[in-house]
Amino acid sequence: MPMTTTIALSASDEAMADEPRPRASLGLACFSFAAFAKYLVGHLRASGVPVAPGLSEAELAAVESAYAFAFSPDLRNVLREGLPVGPGFPNWRSASPQQLRLLLALPADALLREIAAGGIWPRAWGPRPRDRAVADAVAKEALLKAPRLVPVYRNFYLPSAPCLAGNPVFYVRGSDVRPAGIDLSDFFRRGQPRGWAAGARVGRRSADAGVGGDFC
Repeated sequence: MPMTTTIALSASDEAMADEPRPRASLGLACFSFAAFAKYLVGHLRASGVPVAPGLSEAELAAVESAYAFAFSPDLRNVLREGLPVGPGFPNWRSASPQQLRLLLALPADALLREIAAGGIWPRAWGPRPRDRAVADAVAKEALLKAPRLVPVYRNFYLPSAPCLAGNPVFYVRGSDVRPAGIDLSDFFRRGQPRGWAAGARVGRRSADAGVGGDFC
């Protein structure tokens, strides 16, 4: 697994991870993925997020095949309805394979950098090997078994497993992992989050790490 640079976040992203969340999602008695997707994409457009035409089934299948994960049903339906392409959103249609691999690898790579520097070591992995190379190999093997995290917006990710609707959204930056939304609807519908309106600037460090302009 290649080592990469950790995404740098603005203060607004940190605030988003700590904001209080609504308890419920859409609150529909008879749930409809189509209504769910239209609601969220409409909300993003109303918040100033540029939204391109949705991904086709062939495009979705190509992404899943190329990067070895499956979009959850709720995210899949949102991307079919419309593809957010504002700063910080992954462009599943136009970003290069190298950019998307970098973005998908960032959570594990950032954690591996901390481990290599003598930082976190989960107790579930057993005693930490004294040999740094052995410790790195143990960490890489453990992380390969973990569910793939699918980028939603900058450092906010949705677990790909279990592949079910309603998975929570997490803020992930190395070993700093926090809930950022009860589910996809909860995460996206919190008013107009700072930093994801059309034309919003992304910090230079974030752009240099391959997020922001490179992915939009």
